[in-house]
Amino acid sequence: MEIQELADILRDMYDTAPEGEKNAHLCLFGIAYADELNRFPPTKVRNLSGIRRHALNHINLGRHLAKYVDLK
Repeated sequence: MEIQELADILRDMYDTAPEGEKNAHLCLFGIAYADELNRFPPTKVRNLSGIRRHALNHINLGRHLAKYVDLK
């Protein structure tokens, strides 16, 4: 997977998240794509996606939780 593809997935997950659940979906992105985010700088992925700067906190939270949780 290339970095732009990862950024596009992030943008899509954010844009399609139900109202009030956008932060949860940012965490889910971090969990689901933790391995890829270890290959690419999360800051660059977030920048390429065009999502607000504060989103990085939730993405990184999900990335760190990935070793403890599984997605349903």
